[in-house]
Amino acid sequence: MMSDYDRLFEPISLNGKLELKNRLVMSPMNMIMSDPEGFGDEQTQAWYISRARGGVSAVITEATVPINDDWHGTSHTVNARMSDLRYGRIFNELVRAVHDYDCKVICQLMTGFGYQGKHHVASGVPSAAPSAVAHKVDMRYSVRAFHKGLKSRFPEEMKLIDLDIVEGLSDEEYYPFENMVYDLIGERSPKIRSLIDGEIPRPLEHHEIVYLEDRFAEAALLVKEMEGDGVELHASHGYLGANFLSPRTNRRTDEYGGSLENRARHIVNMLSKARAACGEDFCIGIRISGDEELPDGMHHQEVLDVLGMCEPYIDYINTSSGCYDACNTMFPYEDNMMNRHAHSFRERFKLPVLVPGIHDPANAIKAIEEGVTDVVSLARAVVADPDWPNKVKAGRVEDIVRCTRCCNCLLSIFEATKVSCTVNPLVGYEKYLPENWPVNSPRHRRKIDRFLERRAGLYDSEGGS
Repeated sequence: MMSDYDRLFEPISLNGKLELKNRLVMSPMNMIMSDPEGFGDEQTQAWYISRARGGVSAVITEATVPINDDWHGTSHTVNARMSDLRYGRIFNELVRAVHDYDCKVICQLMTGFGYQGKHHVASGVPSAAPSAVAHKVDMRYSVRAFHKGLKSRFPEEMKLIDLDIVEGLSDEEYYPFENMVYDLIGERSPKIRSLIDGEIPRPLEHHEIVYLEDRFAEAALLVKEMEGDGVELHASHGYLGANFLSPRTNRRTDEYGGSLENRARHIVNMLSKARAACGEDFCIGIRISGDEELPDGMHHQEVLDVLGMCEPYIDYINTSSGCYDACNTMFPYEDNMMNRHAHSFRERFKLPVLVPGIHDPANAIKAIEEGVTDVVSLARAVVADPDWPNKVKAGRVEDIVRCTRCCNCLLSIFEATKVSCTVNPLVGYEKYLPENWPVNSPRHRRKIDRFLERRAGLYDSEGGS
């Protein structure tokens, strides 16, 4: 019997390299569940298992760092790592657990926080970036995304903010207002205030850039050796890869700065080296913002040109938008805000395209049927309800627990507190549910049952009672 959503559950191939059982995947999200050294644990596994159980065809992991150097800049928002076999073994445990649900695992790799990074909490070493440019959140391009969450935390301060007025302020009008609001927020939440203004990073030396390229390729190969199904280069949101691409954060005068070709060199080198290391049969994708959404940022035509340079080495494009300095579209406050970029990518390149930011199943199927995207990538939608795909497939759309887009999950991360969700109290506690234990997957239970049957038969044949 046909349903309105059948096309969401058609199998799809990512450029002939990776077969997915449906057109729904889990977006990469850092929920700071790794320990301070970047190791995952039972909670990390359970977090991904619960979404695999919920019916996505692949999980794309949180941004995973391939280096141990103190200048990666991750600070309190601890990221997973893939820098050596210790991390590879733990990743392999995750892969095998998720595979038990016919769900693929793509590891997103990010070489560092770049200009958004903080000094290392133990050594004091500053974050490294292409140039000595600090980040700063501009409320005119960001406050709408976080308005609900900030209003619950700072009710008096947020009364000062009329969204339409703030977004229309000139520079001369805006900056005095910004200083006043940020100072008020700082009195209530120093951690959030510290993330609004970045520290000035140390410019990377030439040999360090080459080192990062090589480490990216080595990490990609380690993912493949540990049975991962693919890797994704994180080149968006103002992290280190994106810092090289953008003219506002890359002021270098060597072969890694200046022209667009030079600014793209680091990204292209990482992808080409990873392809050489992993071979033509391994799935490699890229996450990139279709536009930085800032007047002096990287705009869409340049992004298209960068993707043209990357095209020989990649198998899919994972769409995003904006950056932390302008995050209204990065954390979209309504459906379909990234569709325009995804559609443009799909028209320009003969590669599968993923688009996030869609919470309503009706908009998801519409994006597929209208050729906007090939795959819908679910982020906060499956934080709120891990069973979103299974409920849609079963015709139980009305039972979906809907994300309110309050960004409480993100704000709790920014405040360095345990991640939480206003509509799903199980977020962060997945490891306590037996159904999320690897030993209880249907595939593993069948193996255990067969073993127990054989053991019981052997015991009986030996005269046991």
